[in-house]
Amino acid sequence: MSIFNIKEASDKEINDLKKIFFENSSIDSFDSKEHEDSFLYKYFDIYRLNYSSLFFYIKKNKKVLGYICGVLDTKTMDQLEESFPYYKSLDDKVLSQYPSHLHINMHKESRGLGLGTKILEHFCSEINALNSAGVHIFTGVDSKNISFYRKNGFCNELSVEYNKIFVQFMGRKINSI
Repeated sequence: MSIFNIKEASDKEINDLKKIFFENSSIDSFDSKEHEDSFLYKYFDIYRLNYSSLFFYIKKNKKVLGYICGVLDTKTMDQLEESFPYYKSLDDKVLSQYPSHLHINMHKESRGLGLGTKILEHFCSEINALNSAGVHIFTGVDSKNISFYRKNGFCNELSVEYNKIFVQFMGRKINSI
């Protein structure tokens, strides 16, 4: 099993990664093709097209098994607060401690095999080399993936309210790798 940068991906591999994205998505039907495309752009294509140096995928025997993508400094991300308005609820100090963020999705058949941890550690090693102090994620407050993040060192947790919905912020220090 190997980890690759998205720049090396074939069209078929990109399509397989998009399938994994939608398989893991919190939304399973869309009002329109425009809504679906907008959702894909917000959580996948913006990283693939604009932040490709921190977009990695893992495969074994030519089968794409999952991906991780993110940015080194969230505050520099284009249209951040328009795309993710809950960032307005965070103190600047929190983003200074955990400036990088990521999104990770694994194929359902590859979960529980340690591959998510493997690709996460690869991502963290890359941002460590770029001098990031820490990384964060947002997830649902009741999401099953919280235990994965805790197991992988995401220990600074805050519940953030946005539009009467709570999301869970989780941060991990990087400079201690």
